[in-house]
Amino acid sequence: MAEGTEPIREEIAALRDSMSATVSQIETQVRSTLDEKVEQVHRVTDLRHLVADHPWQALGLAVAVGFLLGRK
Repeated sequence: MAEGTEPIREEIAALRDSMSATVSQIETQVRSTLDEKVEQVHRVTDLRHLVADHPWQALGLAVAVGFLLGRK
């Protein structure tokens, strides 16, 4: 009976190894995607990048805020 179970044990071990490799690949992809999204959020919320990406809009906003604050 022990000889009959050995192929099944080997198949289970191979399946376990395959699943482990797949989980590792998924984990790597998720971390990579998460890192990219975090970088995008940082870029969108970073004032220096916003001003560098949109200098004329930043200047217009600064003039408008200055005008509004100067009126009070």
